[in-house]
Amino acid sequence: MFSYQCRLAWRSIKSTPVLSALMVVALAVGIGVFMTNYTILHISTLNPLSYKNDRLFMLQTDAWHLREEYKGTRNTMPNQLSYRDAQAFFDSKIPQRQTIMFRTGGTLVATDAPDHYQFVWARVVTRDFFTLFDETFLYGGPWEPSADTQQQPQVILAEETNQRLFNGANSLGKTMLFEGHTYTVVGVTRKSPGRQIKMQNVELGTLKNPDQAYFPFGIVPTGHIGTWGPNLCPDDTRDYGQGIQKILTGSCLWLTYWAEFSNPLQKQQFETFVHDYIEQQKTLGFYPRPNRFALSNASDMQAVNGYSQGPFYLYSLFGFGFLGICTLNCIALLLAKFARQAPEQGIRRALGASQGSIFAQFLLESVFIGGLAGVIGLAGTLTALELLRAGYQLEPQQNGLAPTNFPEVFTPDLHVVMLTLALAIVASVCAGLYPAWRTCRTPPALYLKQP
Repeated sequence: MFSYQCRLAWRSIKSTPVLSALMVVALAVGIGVFMTNYTILHISTLNPLSYKNDRLFMLQTDAWHLREEYKGTRNTMPNQLSYRDAQAFFDSKIPQRQTIMFRTGGTLVATDAPDHYQFVWARVVTRDFFTLFDETFLYGGPWEPSADTQQQPQVILAEETNQRLFNGANSLGKTMLFEGHTYTVVGVTRKSPGRQIKMQNVELGTLKNPDQAYFPFGIVPTGHIGTWGPNLCPDDTRDYGQGIQKILTGSCLWLTYWAEFSNPLQKQQFETFVHDYIEQQKTLGFYPRPNRFALSNASDMQAVNGYSQGPFYLYSLFGFGFLGICTLNCIALLLAKFARQAPEQGIRRALGASQGSIFAQFLLESVFIGGLAGVIGLAGTLTALELLRAGYQLEPQQNGLAPTNFPEVFTPDLHVVMLTLALAIVASVCAGLYPAWRTCRTPPALYLKQP
């Protein structure tokens, strides 16, 4: 019986090719517009560290000035910490793993081949960074723990940087010049397969430029490396001196702190430590605002920084509204099509066909239309994403700096493909429900009267 209903539905589609084609095109265009925008939102808010959401957290404290609350995040707390505060939290040794970090950049030159140089985005981190953010190694490994607190001039290269400077060869032990200072290569990180969206950039934007080199945090007091990230300075009239001394002892916020906890009790102990530390700092004249802080996982930080409610979200709403308009047009076309077939269905009803079988045939016809629209809409989505990705890749890059991760958001995954096809069928079924119900409700005797 089902195959018979399918044959009837397909024959009905072929009997009105122009009208059927209009419905397929209307739904396909709506699906293509919506899924193109949804894909960008979906990929840009992916969290490759979601499996660590119960263990890995970024710390925010309300170290802003008293005259107004901080406006840069949804929870009104800055994403960065001062060196004084970040070092105190790091020295607590409570988390299972922890890292302090900031973004920087400059010219990286191979000392034995001065013509091999690259202008890189770099990150200054502590040793646990590589474990926290799932960075694996092609050669070597992280520096020793002592490099987090002592001045050890070492560098870890990303695989792409190693390929450009050393043609992909094992560069361990090679020396590099970075902004006029010498560093020894102790590791090369492996390029992650698939998407390159890095959650360590969540405070700056997950689609920012990928890291091309890493330096140990212990070299910060030398003043040899400056920050390229945001420096937020709350009101503070104290005299902290000049240069690196002011950076290390002042109240400016420029460091990001992440911690991983092995169990909830450990996390609770750290929260108690942070609360008590802020209270102690209040007695010294810091933290003029109420005692507030937040430990947020990577998914939470995307919400805190508004990524899930940003422009891509608005584009997706526009696309969904456009799909709704296309579905309404499809309803009107189905009403016209089913009304044209009403006399035929009335005869079938008179010959014993049930109302349910007629309704099922109409819905199957809608499903076929949705399937065709889904395939065409998917092709349109892939084409639009490819054009957008090609457009972003045409943007010129300067002096070897890595491009942004924007092309990543224009590459759909299996979730997008399956959702496109499913959404097309659901939209077509929704479009066909009312026309099918209305046609089935028409008394068959109305079409059996003699003229």
